Amino acid sequence: MALVVLGGIALAVIVIWRSAVWVLGPLDQAARNRWHPVQFSLADFLCLFILVDLPMGGIHCCVPKGDGVMGGVIAADVVVAVLAALVWWTGVRTLSRAGIHGTWRRGFVLAVVIPVGYAGSFIIGCLPFFIIGLWLDNGNSPSAMKLTVAEIATGGALYGLGHITRAVVASASRLVGESGSTGDLPDT
Repeated sequence: MALVVLGGIALAVIVIWRSAVWVLGPLDQAARNRWHPVQFSLADFLCLFILVDLPMGGIHCCVPKGDGVMGGVIAADVVVAVLAALVWWTGVRTLSRAGIHGTWRRGFVLAVVIPVGYAGSFIIGCLPFFIIGLWLDNGNSPSAMKLTVAEIATGGALYGLGHITRAVVASASRLVGESGSTGDLPDT
């Protein structure tokens, strides 16, 4: 039984890693090959507000109001703010280095692709364990069916976001006027 659990954990880690590389790998590769300076725009800061406010709103919406939970809610808010700022900073730096400067492309990647790429990778890697547990616990569970649909939808979203990421990276070289197909800096 222990080998099955360890095998499941190893499989989950591989699925999480590969799905994150599928979605975010082209951005990382472009940032490594191109060394454009890091730049900020007002739209980047708007994306930061979105990345912080949406999860905080979800926390405050889902947690029941009561005297004993406010400390936990505040702690969750701090964790969300720190994680969102870290994801945002990494995204801005990567997009700048990759030469992606278009406002709409940059905003979509910062506010949708990067957070969904990270969160979706964890969902697609971990959700099957909950689904299997529900199926084994009570057979034909409506919750298990709903989670199975969510798993399939998350996989489809990650697949589509991977293609969008590739299109954004491919258009970035044309946006900044690079002549080479690899995007490397010219020899000096």
